[in-house]
Amino acid sequence: MKIIFWQNIISPHQSFLIRELANRHEVILAIIDEISNERIQQGWKIPETGKAKIIHLENKNIAFDLLDKNKKAFHLFSGIASYKILADVFRRIDKKAIIGVIVEAGSSIGWKRHLRKFLYRIKYLLYNNKINFLFAMGDLGVNYYHSVGFSKNKIHKFQYFTEIPDNFIEEDSCIEKTPKLIFIGQLIDRKNIHGLVNALVNLREMNFNLQIIGDGPLKNTLQSLVVINEMSHKIKFHGNMENNHAMNLLSKSDYLILPSNFDGWGAVINEALSRGVKVITNENCGGCFMVKEMNWGTVYKNNDKLELVLKNALGNFQKETLVERKRIVTQFADKYSNTIVNKFEQVLLTK
Repeated sequence: MKIIFWQNIISPHQSFLIRELANRHEVILAIIDEISNERIQQGWKIPETGKAKIIHLENKNIAFDLLDKNKKAFHLFSGIASYKILADVFRRIDKKAIIGVIVEAGSSIGWKRHLRKFLYRIKYLLYNNKINFLFAMGDLGVNYYHSVGFSKNKIHKFQYFTEIPDNFIEEDSCIEKTPKLIFIGQLIDRKNIHGLVNALVNLREMNFNLQIIGDGPLKNTLQSLVVINEMSHKIKFHGNMENNHAMNLLSKSDYLILPSNFDGWGAVINEALSRGVKVITNENCGGCFMVKEMNWGTVYKNNDKLELVLKNALGNFQKETLVERKRIVTQFADKYSNTIVNKFEQVLLTK
């Protein structure tokens, strides 16, 4: 079986899938660029893609030539007619070809959500007959694309992937009794980082510390809030950090907090669970279904008060044993990594 992934960059959250498939099939990764400047600034490196052959789409003629020579391959696009060259390829491809798209739900916040849904409805009307499979991120993605018109028979619940680390936790990190919280992401309104810091300011008498990794326009405001409330000993800002260092801090944490008002997936959830770290997140984050299905933390509703969610978690906190954290890692690797790759392959083989 020949599979061509059409991507704007080498997706760090699909590289595990690509490597695994490349061990079994002929895989081509057609990309516009290797990595974005934004990812570089966040400390990311170019992902490993194993045996997959990488082709740089320097112009649309290279893309069209690749397409014309591989009409009978499985063509998997990141998004529906997204990005300039990939959109040209998507429109050119014959509807008799086998086409899948890997998609996140459209944002459900702000007035633009209505326009966004209207545009996806247009995409449904234009391309539904071309698309054989939609691999949608979590229940959030499945419900979103069904709501714009796609049949549920065509939609398959899917997810992003991250690497399972060899050494995910130090033995002595289970000894410290203070609840260690961590936030990793951009310091922007959509991530609701202001809501998180405000909630913890109101819970200042409780025992905890919070590490904040990331940068963004809210950084100065948040730092001032922490200083004014004399909580610098409990809440520490690290800025952007090389990914390995960030993952080291995550491994030593008890809870990842992802309080986003909306996240199409939220790959940092994968990063946490693959290290045995439980998660507190919003139901408007695509990856929340893993936390909910396996009871690996707390998934709260968008209208729940984050302060009360955190107060409950901190008030009932018990340090996880090393055995329990290793159990989470083992279950996560089996249920949400290896099994999903096999299911993805089986969907393609039905055609």
